[in-house]
Amino acid sequence: MDIQTIFDDIIDKTDPKSNVPVRDVFLCSISPNIHYALKKYTHFLNPRTYISTISIKHAYDRRPSFTKQYIGAIKNIIDDPDYVLRDSDKKGDFIFVKRSESNLNKFISCPVQLCIRESGYLCLKCITFFPTKNKSYLQKYPTVWDREGELLLHRDTTLARCVQQ
Repeated sequence: MDIQTIFDDIIDKTDPKSNVPVRDVFLCSISPNIHYALKKYTHFLNPRTYISTISIKHAYDRRPSFTKQYIGAIKNIIDDPDYVLRDSDKKGDFIFVKRSESNLNKFISCPVQLCIRESGYLCLKCITFFPTKNKSYLQKYPTVWDREGELLLHRDTTLARCVQQ
């Protein structure tokens, strides 16, 4: 099942904080360039990315209208981000970021964490997704990869350098 079907069948119109069946949904595989950039932080990463019904429900409970509008875009944020940042102070390991097509000053952020699947391989799992209007929120995180395809090899490089271009 794809993420839109999961949302429509399981999450949409549920009561806040209500339980949903726990299920992982395959989103996509990250691109080879992003996979290479992330391997700097872990050598055993499988490029497959998942999201759970729990994560979708969490996003829906916090921002129902945003979740309905952007649930179909999560795959594109992971598959074709504008930036990938190192999440150094939250639960996630990386943040995939895409500029909003309707408002270039708005970003959609999708934190992911490294996750060991039942089969034993290490992959990425989307924790949540949310709108980001404040560039300064993103600028505090080191940039791992940017849209131009340039691998940023220095940990002290931040999104500020990329956004100001």
